[in-house]
Amino acid sequence: MFEAGVVEFKETIYSLLITHYLKSNMSKITSIATAVPEYRQSQMQIYDVVRAMHADTEEEARVLRFMYKSSGIETRYAAVPDFNPGNGRCEIVSNAAGTSATTSLEERLKIYDKAALNLAIDVIGKCLPEGMEPSGITHLITVSCTGMQAPGLDLSIVKALSLKPDIYRTSVNFMGCYAAIHGLKHAHYIAEKEADAKVLVVCVELCTLHFQKDKSIDNITSTIIFGDGAAAVLVENSASVRKGWELHGFYSEINFEGIDDMAWKISADGFLMTLTSKVPEILEKKCRSIMDNALQYYGIEGDEVDSWCVHPGGKKYWKP
Repeated sequence: MFEAGVVEFKETIYSLLITHYLKSNMSKITSIATAVPEYRQSQMQIYDVVRAMHADTEEEARVLRFMYKSSGIETRYAAVPDFNPGNGRCEIVSNAAGTSATTSLEERLKIYDKAALNLAIDVIGKCLPEGMEPSGITHLITVSCTGMQAPGLDLSIVKALSLKPDIYRTSVNFMGCYAAIHGLKHAHYIAEKEADAKVLVVCVELCTLHFQKDKSIDNITSTIIFGDGAAAVLVENSASVRKGWELHGFYSEINFEGIDDMAWKISADGFLMTLTSKVPEILEKKCRSIMDNALQYYGIEGDEVDSWCVHPGGKKYWKP
């Protein structure tokens, strides 16, 4: 009788544990915020500054102007004042005429250290829900591929906001556009397992700091497309009282075909971006199969999905 009672007790506990897991094995995004640095400029204001460096002839200036106007971008923000015509201030380019060299990588990263922290604090303040103090953050994940140091941005945030000294922290660095998804994935894995987790993911990118004077097509494309900004999300367990968007899972595949078409290298003069016009074409060839594989992985039909969001790598995009 005693042994049978023990078996029954164990089975009851097992049932309770399974039930609890099923109720709390998801996460949800309960808050989202964005922030931009102080310097705002229109796309064509940027063109007015950089044409002296990226166009030596009237024909080159005409082509460059067409590229800027057809980018689909109207306004961008920067952490440095260099691309606001007429302000008389330059931090990464010695003068607007471009007759002298850009600053070194060391100088650029000094700007990054200060500007990235300020932007991170700004976006965190906007992201935290009403009534939640920074001390309530249990996990911090920072994401960036435009600057790095050790101690890193994560520790700078912990110190600036007096976060808990036993906070879990990690950084996702130099992974490009995928980095934010990778950070969100980590947040999901943490929050789905810890009922009281308050996981904050902070993404900060200061692409403008890596402006290059050299007239390569990669440098020109980077200057036309990328700007500066930050985003943050708070991820909690699905048992949280706050409403949000539930995260059920992630699926990803590696495609080596475009490994030389999208790259980010470090040089003495800053980070060098490679972004060719082939990227949308490569994505188009693989996108459908990845979508199908993701559907199969989770056992759902395509008509059960309300919408897809595809990051195409440029203005040219593919419609499934």
